[in-house]
Amino acid sequence: MVNARFVKPLDRELFGELLRKVPRLITVEDHTIVGGFGSALLEFLAEERIAGVEVRRLGVPDRFIAHGTQDELRKMCGFDKDAIAQAALQMARRAKRKNRESREGWERGSA
Repeated sequence: MVNARFVKPLDRELFGELLRKVPRLITVEDHTIVGGFGSALLEFLAEERIAGVEVRRLGVPDRFIAHGTQDELRKMCGFDKDAIAQAALQMARRAKRKNRESREGWERGSA
């Protein structure tokens, strides 16, 4: 886990090392995801030609958001604790399914 409280400038050495090691990444931002930290990491992945990292960005979508408490807004925008847990579970399930399918393909001789 990396606390990216200070995004700019992006620590290229830290993220280069980290992103070459992880197959999946979830970013959580308490502001708009457009042009945010997750976007900066996607740009970094492209610039450094690091492939195979599944990225899920959670935060405020690029649309009008009604007023509410912080907890209500996090839930409405999909980055409360339950949404973060759900995103992690979905990524893990996809990875498990993909891994199972690749093993089954190998067993059938199609890989």
